[in-house]
Order: sequence, then C-alpha cells, then structure tokens
Amino acid sequence: MSPDELPDHVVMLACFGTAPVVRTLRERVRQYGTILVVDDRRSIRKQLCACQPAVVLFPLVDQRGMTTRPLVECALREAPDALTVVCVPPGASTRGLADVIQLGARLLAWPTDAELQQAVDELLLPAPFDDDDQRAVDAMLHELAPAPMVSLVRHCTLFAHQRLSVTSLTRALGISRRTLNRATHRSGWPSPADLIGWGRVLRASAILWRGHEDVADVARLAGFRNSRALAAALERYVGSGTTLDDLAPPRINQAIRRAISTGGHADDIVSLTRDR
Repeated sequence: MSPDELPDHVVMLACFGTAPVVRTLRERVRQYGTILVVDDRRSIRKQLCACQPAVVLFPLVDQRGMTTRPLVECALREAPDALTVVCVPPGASTRGLADVIQLGARLLAWPTDAELQQAVDELLLPAPFDDDDQRAVDAMLHELAPAPMVSLVRHCTLFAHQRLSVTSLTRALGISRRTLNRATHRSGWPSPADLIGWGRVLRASAILWRGHEDVADVARLAGFRNSRALAAALERYVGSGTTLDDLAPPRINQAIRRAISTGGHADDIVSLTRDR
C-alpha cells in the first residue's frame, strides 16, 4: 500500500453520550482524523480491534456517573499503539483521575472552552521543528539534487504529521497530479506517494533524535497509523531489517540516494542486483 492509500487516522470518542462537551471536542479534534463515536460500553473492545484508532478519548466518568477506568484499561491493552486520553472538562470532578493516569492514559484538561484547541494541539501535535531538527533534516538531505525535489521532500517532512496525501500535496503546491508525477519522473526521483513516505520517515528520525523513545508516539507524530506502519515504511524505504535505532541521518541520506538511483525505494537496488 502506498502512502497515498493509507487510511485516515481514526479518533474515537468513547462513552461521552450526549454531554455538551462532545460537540466541542468533535470540532477541535476532527482535523486529526475521522471521528468515530462509540457510546455503548459493550462495543468498546470490538471497535478498538476493528478500527485500530490512533487516538481514543474517554471522559473520566460517563453520563451515568460510572467510571471509565475499566474501559481505559481495555484501550491500553487492546490498542497499545493508540494514544489513550482521559478528558476533564472545566468544572468536572477529578476523583479517580490519578488512578487512570497511573495506568498510562494521557490527560486532556482545559480551563475554558476557549483554551481547548490549544490543549488538543499540545497533546496531539508534535513540537515545532527547532534548529536541531532542521540540522538533522539538512544532514539527511545533504548534497541531494535537484533543489526542487529536495524542497518537496522537506515539505513532506514538515507536514508529515498531517493526513498528507498526493491530492493534498498537489493542492498545497497549486499544481495538478500529472504535473507533479512528471516532475518527479523527469528528475529521476521516486513517485510523489513515495516522497510522502520518505517525509514521514525523515520526520520519525527527527522526532527520535529529540529523545522520544516510545515507538507508538514516534509513529503517530510522524503521520503513521501505528507502529506496524512505521516498521513497514522503514523496511520499504531504508532497507530490510531497519529499526528505529538505525535512523541516523547519514543512513537515511544513503538510502535516499539508493532510491533515487533506482527510481524506487531502498531495497530496489537489491532486487536489481539479484536480477543480473
């Protein structure tokens, strides 16, 4: 499956019922994925397994006053790659909060509704690229050419955490899909869909070198649906047997050079050698 064909991230809102906060939450988190509302406690496990959400949000207690702790435990167990979040709206009781946080859930709390968007962004968005991140990306793209293709990969890296696709990429660039395909082909670079995949790999490397050690977090912040998708991308683009420990900038630079030389991904050079 190409990066352009990856399914949208799913954001599950679980057991909020008709609470007023659910409408506000929907508006604030919709940019991060497709919203799935599940209010039946008995369906939580089934939906976790079927939909593999990237983010699961629970209230601390549901509308009947029942704690969601067992459901949080279920989410952490059945969807370990998902970001499991407990929401505490303004004025809500925090009784039992320490228990669910101790389980490994993250907290989303906001003083006023006006500050909810900032709280959501801080929770779900990666930190902006700083000078160290830029230097790491520069090292990964060192001496690659032509400049327009390098700029395109850099763009894909900066926006990898969003639901980037070839369609959204061409829209942002103001060109047609055919024009973009022709430009990458003439430059001898991989397809636009593969450049999006490279952008996600570069983003994962930059996040990793910041000190992030949680694989699921690295995958989500780099735009992958889960850690398995990240592992598959490393195999495809950097080479067989690649792990997060291998994502040093020089290794990625070499892999991109191999991909350019074959017009494909890193392992294409291996298959070409075998065919000779």
